[in-house]
Amino acid sequence: MSGATVQPDGQKITRLRQGRGWRVEDLARKAGCVCKSIQNAEKGKDIRLTTLTVIAGAFKVEPRELILGEQVQPTSTFRLQLLIETDIEKLNNSPQLHSLVELLTKMFSATGEITITEVKAGSMNVTLAMNEQDALRLVALFPDFHEHAREVIRAKVEYSKSQTPDYQERLREAIYRKPDGKYYIGTSTMNAEANYLAYLSDMLVLGDGVKELRMTAGTDEGAGSRPQDSEPPAPGPLREEMEIHPDILAMAGFPMDDDSPPAQGLPSGSPDAPG
Repeated sequence: MSGATVQPDGQKITRLRQGRGWRVEDLARKAGCVCKSIQNAEKGKDIRLTTLTVIAGAFKVEPRELILGEQVQPTSTFRLQLLIETDIEKLNNSPQLHSLVELLTKMFSATGEITITEVKAGSMNVTLAMNEQDALRLVALFPDFHEHAREVIRAKVEYSKSQTPDYQERLREAIYRKPDGKYYIGTSTMNAEANYLAYLSDMLVLGDGVKELRMTAGTDEGAGSRPQDSEPPAPGPLREEMEIHPDILAMAGFPMDDDSPPAQGLPSGSPDAPG
């Protein structure tokens, strides 16, 4: 997975370089990058944030000062765009993407609030707002995003299992396999353990779907602070029937056998149940 990219302020980088009497080669040597990267930056072409960071280090300025846009203040909110290849309408119980926010918060121990400011249809383009420290943490872990995401989700599954002595029994009461070979829960079989597993299933789908990260700087004063005594995001409205990702079932230790009859049969509320 490639790292985050930003659009640099090419004119400012050129002014800073020329003001110090440096050639492109001089800046490249001081920054520890190739001349082509400097040339791209000065042309305002998208470059990796890591490249912008070393260029800023050569100038002894903050990376945010070299991002195209208005001058950024220390309290500014950074806006990041995540491209997620999934259909939001197919998610079980997170139409407001609560599970994505919780996943990101846990992945890099966010110090401030993360908010979703925009969601575009199709391959979802989700715009997030967060403080600078959290934005840079997300950028740093992004090359290994999927691995980090699954570690967080696996830990959540393990914690849920530890809280209920009869966890597996509770799942078997609620989860059933349909003729299509996929596993579901429905409103007629719902319990807390299976509902939370469906929530984590959405979290996994969203995490696996993340493909690209872009970052720009905004200037919303005072944003990015976590309200005191704030509660974790709650799942959104439930669907009548929710599919559970097989990897989540594996993490939970739920027995899956494609040759076996549908688990616990089909509930009366299932569309495939006998009339």
